[in-house]
Amino acid sequence: MIKYKSFFKLFILLIAFLGCQTKMVKKTVIKIPEIKATPDSAFVTVRMENVRQTPNGRILGKIRKNQKIYIDKRFANWVKFHNEKYDSAYIWAPSIGLDYINLYSPATYFDTTTGQFYPVEYVQDLLGNPGELKTKSTGEYQLFFKKVGLGSHEEIVLEVVTQTTEQIDHGIALYIREKDNHIFQVKVDFFRPVKGIEATLKKCNLTIKPCTQADESRAIWEKGILFPGLEITLERKEWQSEWFSSIVFRSSS
Repeated sequence: MIKYKSFFKLFILLIAFLGCQTKMVKKTVIKIPEIKATPDSAFVTVRMENVRQTPNGRILGKIRKNQKIYIDKRFANWVKFHNEKYDSAYIWAPSIGLDYINLYSPATYFDTTTGQFYPVEYVQDLLGNPGELKTKSTGEYQLFFKKVGLGSHEEIVLEVVTQTTEQIDHGIALYIREKDNHIFQVKVDFFRPVKGIEATLKKCNLTIKPCTQADESRAIWEKGILFPGLEITLERKEWQSEWFSSIVFRSSS
């Protein structure tokens, strides 16, 4: 009888051990947000809207409420379309009834339930293009997305002999580990610099809290202070400036 009891205890312990092992090897599943399918056509829902050559680019003309357009492709908050007047042009997506995507919010890129960024493919679908391979170093690479309506600006470049200006694209950069193709950092440029920490955090749909570190070039909030699982940095437009030009989300996982 004692032997049976001992065997039964060992059996229970073995089941418990195997159960623990199963939990240990269980993979984390990221729940990817559903991207609503873009319709083939739509009607303008606002009184009047600008028609542009590129996302947030040069204005080509106007289009009025209830006018119909035929959609070619969506690029985040912009839609490439054609109609009887324009062979190829762009319009603000919310002005034809599509949802607004806050590209400056960490919630657009990060799954708080798993503590990981969404897959690269999801962000590519969201932004409407595969991105450009910008830099590649040991174990990681960067994809840059510039055709999402975040603009560009002229920047003075000091060289050894001359001083020149270059056209600098604003956009979204994904920093990705090569070994598992996981995003570990996202940097988003503002279309125009934003003045003050409070206004900048509001633009990014973040709560107003004091930063944990600040210097002449940036303001930093340690992981979890502003958003679960992320360290958040605001980069200044210039040295010691009150204006911020970009926001960075970084995960340690």
